[in-house]
Amino acid sequence: MSEELTELGVKAIRDGVAGGDFTAREVAEAFNANVAAAEALNAFIVATPEKALEAADAVDAKRAKGEELGKMGGVPIGMKDLFCTN
Repeated sequence: MSEELTELGVKAIRDGVAGGDFTAREVAEAFNANVAAAEALNAFIVATPEKALEAADAVDAKRAKGEELGKMGGVPIGMKDLFCTN
């Protein structure tokens, strides 16, 4: 299933997480695996898989409480290196 998750678009991921078809953690783990597998390409200067998992767990906790997830709830993002980050 993890390979299939990385093929989904933003809406499908958001709706799948909100509907309980899969968890935000499962999505984050699938995308983290893709980033790690492509490490030789140097596509990311800084990878933060642990932060992705923390954010995913927070989304899953909100869903478990029945709270609103937001428009991007459970959707991982990759940022181009032109932004300053900590």
